Amino acid sequence: MTDRITRRFKLGRQLLVALSAAAAIVAVSWSIPSSQAQSSAKPHFEVAAIRPRTDGTTASACCLSGGGRLNVKNQRVSNLIGFAWTMKYYQLIGGPNWLESDRFDIEANADGSASQDEMKQMLQSLLEERFQLKVHEETRQLPVYALTVTKGGSKLQAFKEGDCIKYDPSTSAAASTSGKPRDFCGFNILTHGRWNASGITMQQVAAALSDLINRPVIDKTGLSGLFDVHVEYPEDGLSPDSSGPSIFTEIQSQLGLKLESTKGSVSVLVIDHIAKPSAN
Repeated sequence: MTDRITRRFKLGRQLLVALSAAAAIVAVSWSIPSSQAQSSAKPHFEVAAIRPRTDGTTASACCLSGGGRLNVKNQRVSNLIGFAWTMKYYQLIGGPNWLESDRFDIEANADGSASQDEMKQMLQSLLEERFQLKVHEETRQLPVYALTVTKGGSKLQAFKEGDCIKYDPSTSAAASTSGKPRDFCGFNILTHGRWNASGITMQQVAAALSDLINRPVIDKTGLSGLFDVHVEYPEDGLSPDSSGPSIFTEIQSQLGLKLESTKGSVSVLVIDHIAKPSAN
């Protein structure tokens, strides 16, 4: 199970990698009858096309394109389930091996514009009806990390107005007066051994660490307010068993924080049933 969760985590970090090739395989187009859509508590896409991918490429992209459109390229269904239910990959329990081996393209359109939450509910409906997905949520006692402050005290940099800019999808990060690009406020950016963020809470700090080490991280620091984070860490040092520098040692030296292994209550999504979509 640990190996499967680790694979899911690594795959999840590829969600925004650009697609390198497209596949033209038999498409499954599907429309929801209006009476069925009206009778369901969840919203549905007006039309959707699902294409299995067999070309062996690994580059992928996902998920929302705006204007009520879902655009999925070369994705594993485990990734889509996690996105639709807003679950991390370590929170997905059960399911067959093909959830991680098989890939799909999905194009779907809502009837008009829709919010992100509505789009996620539509994706849930699609997975439930086209993949016969049945899930339930529960709470389990799982290994977690408690995030605490070291004896030397926190080294976190307090957020200052002007350190970041409000996110606007139509623009890129603007340069500050010093010429250094400013980050978007409230975002964790984790790439190539660098973690940059501006105007984030301790809950967001814990969430970023959780993504990096593939285990729930619970904030026990007692710190409040907003912070800027700029950390460099070895990409091969994401395990507590790393012999050299790791994310564990770097957050201690750079942020004055430490991770302590313990157990805690974690919400999980249990996959009770799922089947590959049939061409009809």
